[in-house]
Amino acid sequence: MTDKGTHSMTIFGSTEEIYTLATPFLERVMANGLTQKLEKIGSFRIVYANPDACFLLDSRTEEALRVRVGDAAAVDDADVQLSMSADDGHRLLLGSLNIKKSLATRKVKVSGPLIKLLSLLPAFEPIYLEYRSYLTEIGRPELLDY
Repeated sequence: MTDKGTHSMTIFGSTEEIYTLATPFLERVMANGLTQKLEKIGSFRIVYANPDACFLLDSRTEEALRVRVGDAAAVDDADVQLSMSADDGHRLLLGSLNIKKSLATRKVKVSGPLIKLLSLLPAFEPIYLEYRSYLTEIGRPELLDY
């Protein structure tokens, strides 16, 4: 570990690890009300790098298809897309990434109407605590310290 609580290696060892961890969580938050908040946007793609992963959250489709991953997420259109490192995506869900600063410095890149994305930010507040609880539930408390 380096100073200021940052880690020198990437958080996730593989794309599969990201999907195994994040997909059930995203399905849970979509079922618990994020779908309604996403209706302002329609669909929202999250693209991770290092390792690569892609998620599409879509409020416009039937429940079974609201969260798509991998190629299925990459080929469908999205109204807004966020691109970032997988580590920053994890920090975003933890609530430890300053999204506005990250957008300003291009650490996180957005495609689509920025105003729509900014209108969605308040919906992330309850997700931070839910993600922390989820990591504990699935036996991954070591991921809380980022």
